[in-house]
Amino acid sequence: MINLLKADFYRLKKDKAALIGLIIALGLTIFALMMTFLLDKLIVLFEDIDEITAIWTVPTGKLLLKGSFQVGQNAGLVILIIIGVLATKDFTNNTVRQKVIYGYQRYKIFLSQLITLLVYGFVVIFLCALINVGLGSIMFGYSSEGFKAFDILYFIYSCGFGLMLYAVYISFILAMAFITKSVGATIGISIGLVLVPTILFMIIAGAQAAFDPNTTIYLIFKVIVSLFPDQHFNWFVSFNWLNLEEYLFSIISSLIYIGVNILTGILFFRRLDIK
Repeated sequence: MINLLKADFYRLKKDKAALIGLIIALGLTIFALMMTFLLDKLIVLFEDIDEITAIWTVPTGKLLLKGSFQVGQNAGLVILIIIGVLATKDFTNNTVRQKVIYGYQRYKIFLSQLITLLVYGFVVIFLCALINVGLGSIMFGYSSEGFKAFDILYFIYSCGFGLMLYAVYISFILAMAFITKSVGATIGISIGLVLVPTILFMIIAGAQAAFDPNTTIYLIFKVIVSLFPDQHFNWFVSFNWLNLEEYLFSIISSLIYIGVNILTGILFFRRLDIK
């Protein structure tokens, strides 16, 4: 396993796609910050300033930090696509075949690649978060209360929770890469993984709001909505700190999703005929 990890990290370090993905993700993060800053300054020029400011959320470094972990934002989607490309390259380059021929166990091959991609994804996301909270605080201020020593703990909490949500998506993409062995299919699934659940979440959440909170059907919709990672992110953004129930539910459900993704990927990989 150690040798597999060393080999995977070495290939990742030499892979131009990984470097390009890093540059694009960081570039999009900075570009989005600049556009937000420009829009914030231009709003005062509109005649209907009161109506616009009523719906405009004043950005802060703290809010932008949380937004770094939204997979639907530009940099987040780029990260998932690059991870999909990296996950399938071992098949197109016959690297997986060579590992199997050398006698490595298939579950170790899968887990080694999962760890490698998680580390890569976490590093890129963490750097994007640092840029957002750093430049965002310079441009807009950290928050209305300013930055306090306690916010260091909050930064750690935010990064930990956000990266956990990303781990669900990364493990799913890797499982799909081992099932499809196709770059195009994996990229398509990566995009669909962001768009489809978000659309379903909006539809179901909208349907839930149409019912009385005291009815059984409302509770059923509430349970269904809580299964979506989008809802966990909404909890994360809406509150400074999640309450214990939501926090534990997010952790447990995310770990279950990750476990299912890993198990699915390994089972399909074991049945795969590699010649």
